[in-house]
Amino acid sequence: MSISASIGGKNDGYKFHLTAPVSVGAIQAPRGFKSNLNSTPNSVFKGVPYNGDTVSAVVIHDYLYYHKNKDRKTADLKLKKDLLDAGVGFLKRWSVYLNCRVFGNKRWHNAKRVNVSPIKR
Repeated sequence: MSISASIGGKNDGYKFHLTAPVSVGAIQAPRGFKSNLNSTPNSVFKGVPYNGDTVSAVVIHDYLYYHKNKDRKTADLKLKKDLLDAGVGFLKRWSVYLNCRVFGNKRWHNAKRVNVSPIKR
């Protein structure tokens, strides 16, 4: 997985930019996609390991929220399933999912439709 932290420059609220595409199943977030890796409040994600599989799940969830090629509930269910596939335990997985369902509505409606910008080398 190729994710780079953005340092300096314009503070657009996103900390991470994909330097290569990230895929989970049939869904791929393209190179240049920006994510804050924060689908839920940090306190909810405490104890969820940030490894390649969980980061990929969160990136894809962010991508679905911004690209809106699926409805919100489908995006949240996919995150829950992807966290299961990544080995995240029942309580943490359901906590993340329920927080997305309860608190994700504002983020869903405020998200820009497309969030992809080229990476300058």
